[in-house]
Amino acid sequence: MRVAADGLICGVSAVTLRGLLRREQFSTVDAMKAFLLAEPRVTDLMATFENDGWIAYTGRSNGEDWWIATEQGHRLTATKIVKRIPEELGWQLVTRVIDQARIVNAESSRSQRISAIYLFGSLLTGSEDGTVGDVDLVVNTARRAVPKEQFEKLRLAEIGERRLGCGQWSFGPNAVKKVLLKVSRSISIHDEADLRLPDVRFRQIYAFDAKQEREVPFDPAEKVHSEPFTEEDLTTSVHRDRFPGRKFRPWPNAPSRTAKCQMDQAEGWLAQHLWQNGATANEVADRTRCSKTSVLAYLSSRPTYSEAPPTVDASLGITVADLLPADRSIVVTVSVDMGRAIYARVVIVGLEPDTYRRVGRMHYRSARDALFQDIRHDAVTALEAAGRAASAWRDKMKTRIGGLDLEAESYLPVGMGVEFTGLPMFDFRPLEAPMRAALEALWTHPRSDDRSVRLKVVIDNPHRSPITFCEQGSLGEAESRVPKNLAAPINDVLRPLRERWAAALSGRTGYTVSLTGRQLPSEEGRQDEGENDD
Repeated sequence: MRVAADGLICGVSAVTLRGLLRREQFSTVDAMKAFLLAEPRVTDLMATFENDGWIAYTGRSNGEDWWIATEQGHRLTATKIVKRIPEELGWQLVTRVIDQARIVNAESSRSQRISAIYLFGSLLTGSEDGTVGDVDLVVNTARRAVPKEQFEKLRLAEIGERRLGCGQWSFGPNAVKKVLLKVSRSISIHDEADLRLPDVRFRQIYAFDAKQEREVPFDPAEKVHSEPFTEEDLTTSVHRDRFPGRKFRPWPNAPSRTAKCQMDQAEGWLAQHLWQNGATANEVADRTRCSKTSVLAYLSSRPTYSEAPPTVDASLGITVADLLPADRSIVVTVSVDMGRAIYARVVIVGLEPDTYRRVGRMHYRSARDALFQDIRHDAVTALEAAGRAASAWRDKMKTRIGGLDLEAESYLPVGMGVEFTGLPMFDFRPLEAPMRAALEALWTHPRSDDRSVRLKVVIDNPHRSPITFCEQGSLGEAESRVPKNLAAPINDVLRPLRERWAAALSGRTGYTVSLTGRQLPSEEGRQDEGENDD
C-alpha cells in the first residue's frame, strides 16, 4: 500500500492518520492534536475510522476514549508516500507490468513464475480529478514444474552467497515481484489479503500456468471477494467492544460576563473531550489543572468556534482578517516574529475598540502549541482564528526570508473589509546580500557572536523604506541612518519589491526585515577562512 502525499482517508490527511496509527495506543485527544479537530467532530471521525476498519475501540479511561490500530491500520503504517500520477500513465504502467511479467516467465534461470496479477485501488475505481496515488497490484507466484533437483539448483543460484536464514524460502517469489516494482516507483504490490478488505473491487489482468509454462485465459470481469474479512480480522486477535457512540452535550454557559480563560491548547482539547464524555466542570478542572472559571470560560466559547481553514494571502493582515468572525466586536493586533536570530512566535492581542483595554492575549508557537492568556470568554474564538491564520501565513513565509529575520505586525479594526491581493507571498531573500554587505561595512569593531548590532529595513508602504543601523547600548538601542552609498544597493532591491507588492502594503500591516551581528562571521571565523584560502 502507498499513500499520495495529499491523499485523504475519511476526509483527513492519510499521512497524518498513518502517523497516529503508529502509536501503540492513542486517545481521542491525541487525534485532536494530530488532525487539529475539535469536539464533537473528532469523535464522529473516530467512529468513522472504526466503521471503515482502521481502528478499534479499547474503552474509556479517566474520561478519555482510547483506540488501537487494526490489521488494516497497521498495513497503512507501512505505506510509502508517493506523488499522484495521471490515470492515463497508470494504465500505461499496467501494460508495462504485464510485459515485464512475460519476460520474467520466459527466463529459464528463475525458480518461480508469476501466475496471476490483480489490479485494484483508485486506478480501477477511478478518481474525480483524473489522478491516482499509485498502481495497486496483487501478484501471485508459483514454483516451476521442474524436477526437485533442478528446482533446488535454481533456488540456490538465485540466493547466491546471501545469508538469508528462514528468508531463503521466500527469496524466489520476492525476487520476481521486485522485478515488477522496478517498472516504476508508482507500482505498489500488496498482500492478497488486501483483496478481501470491505468493498474492495478488483479484477485479474494476467494469468500464467506454471505447469504448462504458458499464459492461460482468465476472467477479466470486476469482482468483490466472496469471503470478506470477519470482524476479528479487522480488529485484533483479542475481541473488543465497539465504540458505543455518544450524544452531543450542549456546551456550558460562561460563569460571568467577564470570565476569562487561562490555559494552553492541550488543556483546551482535553477539556472539550472530557466535557462531551460527561465530566462535570469540577472534574474537568481537576484533570486539566485549571480553575473552574477558566474551564467554563473556555468551554462556553465553543459554539462560535469555526474549523474553516485560512486562505493565505501575501498580506498578513488580509490573511487574518478573512478568518475573523464577521460580527467581532474587538480590535485584533497580530505580531509574527521569525528567522534565525529571533524567537519564532505569533502573538495575538484583543482590545476593546473604545478604550483599547486588553481583553486577552494568545501566544502561538505552532498550531498545536498555543497559550490562552486571560482571554475573555467572548473573545476566545476570534483570537484562536487569528492565531491559526497568522501561523499559516508564517509557515508559508519560512522559505522566503533566507538568512534574514522578519517581524510582521498588523492592526485589524472592527469592521475592516477584506479584499485579497491575489499576489504571491513576499520574497525578502534578495535583500540578504546587500544588507549583509552594508552591515559588514558598518560594524567595524571586533566581532563576537552576539546580537548587539543589527541592520533594519521597515517596509510598510509602497513609497519608501527607512534603513537604519541599530546598536545596543547601556541606555537601550540607538538607531542611525545608513549612509547613502551603503543603502543604495538595498534600495535597488527594495524599489521593485515595493512596486510588485504595493497592494499588500498598507498602513495596517508592516514588515521589518533585519540582519543581526550574530548572523555575520566572527573575527575568528574570518581569520579561519583566510587561512583556508591560503
